[in-house]
Amino acid sequence: MNPPAKIGKYDIQGILGKGGMGIVYKAFDPAIHRQVAIKTITKSVLDPSELQYTLKRFRHEAQAVGRLTHPSIAAIFDYGEDAELAYIVMELVSGKPLSQHLHNKTHFELKEICGIISQLLDGLGYAHARGVIHRDVKPPNILLNDDGRIKITDFGIARIDTSTLTQVGEVMGSPGYMPPEQFAGAEIDARSDIYSAGVIAYELLTGRKPFTGSNVEIMHKVVSEHPANPSEHNPGLSAQTDLVVQKALAKKREDRFQNAHEFSAAFVKSLALSGRADTAQPATDTMADAATGRIGSNLVNAARMISGLQPAEAPPAPGDPTPPSSAAVGSISMDTDGRRARILFVDDEERILTALRSIFRAKYHVFTATNGPEALEFARKFKPHVVVSDQRMPDMPGVELLRLVKETSPHAVRILLTGYSDLAAIVGSINEGEVYRFIAKPWDNRDIQKTVAEAVAVGLELADIGSAPADALPITA
Repeated sequence: MNPPAKIGKYDIQGILGKGGMGIVYKAFDPAIHRQVAIKTITKSVLDPSELQYTLKRFRHEAQAVGRLTHPSIAAIFDYGEDAELAYIVMELVSGKPLSQHLHNKTHFELKEICGIISQLLDGLGYAHARGVIHRDVKPPNILLNDDGRIKITDFGIARIDTSTLTQVGEVMGSPGYMPPEQFAGAEIDARSDIYSAGVIAYELLTGRKPFTGSNVEIMHKVVSEHPANPSEHNPGLSAQTDLVVQKALAKKREDRFQNAHEFSAAFVKSLALSGRADTAQPATDTMADAATGRIGSNLVNAARMISGLQPAEAPPAPGDPTPPSSAAVGSISMDTDGRRARILFVDDEERILTALRSIFRAKYHVFTATNGPEALEFARKFKPHVVVSDQRMPDMPGVELLRLVKETSPHAVRILLTGYSDLAAIVGSINEGEVYRFIAKPWDNRDIQKTVAEAVAVGLELADIGSAPADALPITA
C-alpha cells in the first residue's frame, strides 16, 4: 500500500515506522516550511466497540503533550481527523530509540549515561510540574540524537491530573518498567515515572533490567523481590550509585525520591563518585583480579578516602616495563599472610549476631556488641579492621555509630547492615565517607562473605599504613 500524498495540509514524504493501529509518516508542513512526523491511527483496523475510547485516548495524548514546551519532550503541533484517520502532528526527531541502542549492546560511558538520565528526569519533572504523568517511561519512548540530546515521546497513556480517562484499577504500561503500584492498578503519580526512570538508569549502568522473565514473573519480582545492586554487575560503580538507584526502585512510593529533581541531583553526584573510583576499569578486569585473589585499586582508594588519606597512585598499566611489586598499594592480596583480622559486628538482635558469628568466626577474630556505646569503646581500645553495624538500633542509628567510629578508629573499614527502607537515611553517609559499603538484610551468605573479605583486605592494608596500636585483644567468642 502506497502512502497517501497528503494528510490534511501536510505533504507526505515517507514512512518512519508502522504499528498495530497505524503508521508514522515523515511529512512537510508547507505553511511554515518545516518537516514533521505524523502519527496516525487507521480507524478501520479498530474494533467498533473500542473506536471511540481509542480515539479519545489519542486526542488526550495531543492535549497532554500539546501544553508542554521542553527541550527533552518531543513537541506536538497539531491534531486532526478525517473519515479514515486520526493523526497527531509532532516534532520530527533525528535519532534512534534508546531501546535500539540497548538491543545493539551500545556501550555508554558514565558521562553519557549521566546526560541521558539527567535529561530524562528534567523532562519528566517539567511535565509533572504541569500535572502530566507519562505512565509508560521506557527506552522505546526515548529518542536519542547523535549529539546526546534526548526526546521523550509517546505520552499515549499519560494522565493529566484533571482527566478521568484512566481510572484506578486500570493497568496500563510496559511490565519491565512498571512500578508495583501500577501492576496493582492503584493510583499513579509522579513517583511512578521516577521508578520507571530508575529501571532505565539500572539498565544503562549494567546492561540488564533489574527483573526479567515472563510478564507474570516480572510482576511477582517487582512486587516482592529486591534487585541486585548495580555494582554487582558493574563493579566500577560506587556504593552511592547503588543507594541512589535502589532508592528510585523502592517498593513504596514514599521511600523513593519524591520528585525528579531530587533523583537527578543524587544520580549525578553518585556517578561523579563512581568516576573517581576508577569506573573505566572493565568488568572483565575486575573479575580477573578476583580470580587471582586480588582486589582492584578502586577499593583501596575508596577506603583511603574514607579514612581521610590520599588515594594511592595508580599502578603502571599492563605492559609497563617496570611492573609494581607485590606489596604495591593498588593490588592488595586477599591472602592476609596468616593475620586474623578483627571484625566487630553491632546489632541489638542476638540472633543476628549469632548468625554472623557462625559465618565468620572460623576465619577472623569476631567480636560483637549490642549497642553503640559498647561498640565505640571496643573500637577505641582494640582498633578493629572492619566494623559492621545494623542501621536500626535503639538510641544510636548505625550511620551515627559509624560516623563516630570514623573519629575514634579512622582506619577501620565501615559497613552498614540495612533494609532497603533505610536507604534515604544513608545516602549522605556514603558520600561523606562514613560508610564504605552497605549490605542489605536479609543477606546472601556468599555476597556478605565476599564483601567482608574485600573490607578485611582493605582494613589490613590501612592498618599497615600506620594506625595506632591496639590494646591486647579479649578472648573471642
